[in-house]
Amino acid sequence: MWILGGLVSLAGALCYAELATSCAHPGGGYHFLRRAYGRPVAFLFGWARFSVITTGSIALLAFVFGDYMQQAWPVRGLRSGAATQSWLTLAEVGGLLLLAAAAALFAAPGPAQPAPVVAGPVSFGMAMVFVLPTYGGWNEAAYISAEVRGGPHGIVRALTLSVLIITVLYLLVTWACWKTLGMQGMAASNTLAADVMRKTLGSGGEKVMSLLVALSALTSINATMIVGARSGYAMGCDWQRLRWLGHWDGERGTPAVAMLVQGLAALLLVGLGAAFGSGFKAMQIAKVGKKDVLFDLGCGDGRIVVTAAKTHGARGTGIDLDPERIREARKNAEQAGVGEQVNFRVADLFETDVSAASVVTLYLLPNVNTRLRPRLWKQLKVGARVVSHAFDMGPEWPPEKTESVEGRTIYYWTIKAAHKRAVKR
Repeated sequence: MWILGGLVSLAGALCYAELATSCAHPGGGYHFLRRAYGRPVAFLFGWARFSVITTGSIALLAFVFGDYMQQAWPVRGLRSGAATQSWLTLAEVGGLLLLAAAAALFAAPGPAQPAPVVAGPVSFGMAMVFVLPTYGGWNEAAYISAEVRGGPHGIVRALTLSVLIITVLYLLVTWACWKTLGMQGMAASNTLAADVMRKTLGSGGEKVMSLLVALSALTSINATMIVGARSGYAMGCDWQRLRWLGHWDGERGTPAVAMLVQGLAALLLVGLGAAFGSGFKAMQIAKVGKKDVLFDLGCGDGRIVVTAAKTHGARGTGIDLDPERIREARKNAEQAGVGEQVNFRVADLFETDVSAASVVTLYLLPNVNTRLRPRLWKQLKVGARVVSHAFDMGPEWPPEKTESVEGRTIYYWTIKAAHKRAVKR
């Protein structure tokens, strides 16, 4: 599968190399589409890429990197950015080679392998769906085709060698996982590389793998920043109203304005992710689904209830004492298209009947939480889930699970029969 994925990717890379050598341009795919289908189609692609695809990728990778590292290496200009990319890529490749070496030198033989199973066309196709995206990125070379040393031959050589090297690395990593864990162990594992490192090098190996994840994210961020802004630059050169995006900084070799706008858009997405991150995490911890009824006590602008309805299909109710926040929450629900799934009302938390809820979320002060605790025990059904942001329920009700999101702790409980009996005493 990995060899076939490498061959398919190599064919795609060679097609892009042909396009890039025949009409090299900083606009890359935007430029190819403009020449083939005209400016409107190219604009739709370029705008989607510049406003959502690359900025979203940068923001997502920034969150991944932020989970592992607290500070990044500042980079200026294409030359220093390219040098940074080279060093980061070398470190990443070194980590993959370390994984293979650890398996070769320290791994005990894996468990006995089951009899091989011949894959049908459906399972084969599904496997390729997961294999091919791991080779993604060769198309991005088109955006720097006009700046590659060696001209047309340079871009062909770079793409061909890179795909071949990646194929060999993937084969080595797959072999390392197979040798260490066996086929059944691989199928049961959610973190293959970390499991291999733990079995071969212990807890220190896991830390090395965590560093590798951070380096991988930073490598991808750096590469996306280098090539992503070039779509905006190309549109600035083509469209009069966007001409301000078409400024090129000759000293640094970068589309300076487009890169700045791309960075600001990515920071905006990071900010939105930080603002709503705890709400999404609360939904994940509570495993909210379509059959759930969620009550958010102290709902504010209603973001948690709206998220539960829009993302998870649940029904929800938000309670708050502030009429202005309730009006804001209702407006947000209508804008999100979930007005019929949720309702918000002004009410006192201590007079609200929450017996219909299967999930209750809270973002209240500790003394309010402890006052609400007996009411939750009495009204909620056994098995109902309670999630609190930032504050627990006191020593009388220790949380079953805690997770940290953006510096805030999320606490999780379920209602047990013992809680119902405690209230009746």
